[in-house]
Amino acid sequence: MDNVEVAILGMLGLVTFGIGYLGFQLTISPPESRKAKIWYRIVFVALTLTIVGLNSWQTYRNSTTQKAQLDQIEENTKQQPNVHVTVPPPQIIPNKERAWVVLSPRFIKGRLPPFTFENPFIANIYQENIGNVPAREIELWDRVSPKDRLLSVTEEHELFLQFRSSIKNKRERGPPTYRSLGAKQTQFYTIDPKPWTQEMAAAVTNKKLFLYMLVLVKYEDETGNHDTEFCAIFWGTEPVFHYCQTHNGPL
Repeated sequence: MDNVEVAILGMLGLVTFGIGYLGFQLTISPPESRKAKIWYRIVFVALTLTIVGLNSWQTYRNSTTQKAQLDQIEENTKQQPNVHVTVPPPQIIPNKERAWVVLSPRFIKGRLPPFTFENPFIANIYQENIGNVPAREIELWDRVSPKDRLLSVTEEHELFLQFRSSIKNKRERGPPTYRSLGAKQTQFYTIDPKPWTQEMAAAVTNKKLFLYMLVLVKYEDETGNHDTEFCAIFWGTEPVFHYCQTHNGPL
């Protein structure tokens, strides 16, 4: 309850008391002269109109507040939620006999959001071999896929399958192949959407465009060939990556 509401209730109490007191006076001491009767009527009508005015003001304020709350609720239902269910990378207990390459995104120091046309979106994707043997012949493909809304789990899955299909059909280009990534070693490369436009920058900042980062790494070791998938999303102005709910971790 705000100060205005308290003031209205206080004035209503005083005016109601005034009408009650006026009625009490009329009962115990009725006016005799015509002039006194007229003044009593004027005061009674004024107090009554004051009560009506205060009640109307209070009703208007309540309806305005309620409408503002309903409008906010409606606006919230139209907007994409600020919170997305994030799934962290799976906890891997590596087999000591093979390489395990895991991926994680990081922002670049000095290139933090909010992103603009002059400060375009860019991130480093770190590859860490948490296994105890080297990963060899590492091939890596990536794609930044802008979407106008957050995707469902099924849609995320379909998006990654399309990405894999384009790699299989050699439509997707990847960075140069790394010869080796030793046990417990880390390396990184940079990922960014191209083209990057003024409209994209504004839409990402205003949470109307969501950047899906898709990465696939293929490598081999003594036990055979292996894949690692990575999927994360960025939107808004906070330096936070949101992991997709599927396709994260070594296979």
